[in-house]
Amino acid sequence: TPCRLVADPSRPDRHGRSLNGCQVKGSGFVGEVRPVLLQVRCLPVLLQGDLSSFFPSFGLIDRDKSLRRMYISRSGYGIKRDLTMEDVTEVVQSRMGFGDKSAAPLAVAGRIKVALMVEAGKGNIEESLRPEIVRSLKKNSFVDDIFAGVEHGGDLEPLKKGLEEAVDLGSFTVKGWHASGEEGDSKVLGYRWQKEEDTFGARWKIHLGEVRRGVKCGIVLTLENYMEEIKGIFSKKMLLSMVAQLYDPIGMFTPLVLNLRNLLSTITQETKGQLDEDADIPDLYKGQLTWMTKEILLAAQDEFPRSVIPNFVGGKRPQALLVGFCDGSTLAYAASAYLVFKKEDGGHEANLLFSSAKILGSRRFTVPRTELLSAELLVKMLRTVEDAIEDKVEVTERLYLS
Repeated sequence: TPCRLVADPSRPDRHGRSLNGCQVKGSGFVGEVRPVLLQVRCLPVLLQGDLSSFFPSFGLIDRDKSLRRMYISRSGYGIKRDLTMEDVTEVVQSRMGFGDKSAAPLAVAGRIKVALMVEAGKGNIEESLRPEIVRSLKKNSFVDDIFAGVEHGGDLEPLKKGLEEAVDLGSFTVKGWHASGEEGDSKVLGYRWQKEEDTFGARWKIHLGEVRRGVKCGIVLTLENYMEEIKGIFSKKMLLSMVAQLYDPIGMFTPLVLNLRNLLSTITQETKGQLDEDADIPDLYKGQLTWMTKEILLAAQDEFPRSVIPNFVGGKRPQALLVGFCDGSTLAYAASAYLVFKKEDGGHEANLLFSSAKILGSRRFTVPRTELLSAELLVKMLRTVEDAIEDKVEVTERLYLS
């Protein structure tokens, strides 16, 4: 039977030491998901590539190999005492493992090094494509996912070929390409991508139950069973798990998530010290939870435009007005950012780019104070937006509304 040797760098020895415990992680420059998603939304036509075997593409130097030396008994597995060197085979890991503490930063450093090689003029790459390929490998990527794009009506093939030439400089290969307008679905950093219509949607699957050995065990909430499940035993722990599974880093579903977070906060405050985390929540709150859950499950079926750049806008770096809204209340405060494009007939088209909200929880603030907090949140948000999209959109004017 074929066997594969697998190293676990987190497994401690008899003295409690592990390889990951002895390694220094280094700088955490893996990057953030949110800026990459904002850049993806500002690409009129999207091209996505997935680097194949990203971590094993990096070879280990001799010093690192020596830390990963294993001796395998020639007579088979199991505990055998009094073995000599003639009884064992020496095996050394020569490639970076997925579980190494420093794997992600080192792998991203390798990808950025490839970008610098392209910037220095190496590789058989068309000169006009080099700036876009460098931006793609440096800024428009997250770990092993790389993103690039062209304007509406543009040809993706030269860009695809250029990226393949670029990653080949680092001995990488692209496992597969996905592009706007193709048939089928894909996923982009946690969102469902319907490629033919070029839309995004939530990839929520709400599990109620434990996670055993990385596998979620229990009921999955659907539109057919959610009412019965909520009528049964539904604890604060299950509600907290439900909130944690609503992944939405750019805030396209902020109102729905905010309602659920506020409900959890209210239940926690009202039943403080009286309700165990595994006990059933009061029926008073189950009615609210029922309609909130229905809205969330319905929203998981909806889609929104992947790109905020309208079809009538041309050019590699179109001009736009950046509009921000903020507001506050006694329960929460929030902010949102829109890109507004001017039409030839004098009209305008606005698209939601990003939103964020924070609940007050047990804090008791006045409305004027939450208004100020929302304004602070808006300013920080718009700075993040402008830093992320500066290569894709030229912001000609900014408008802040409260």
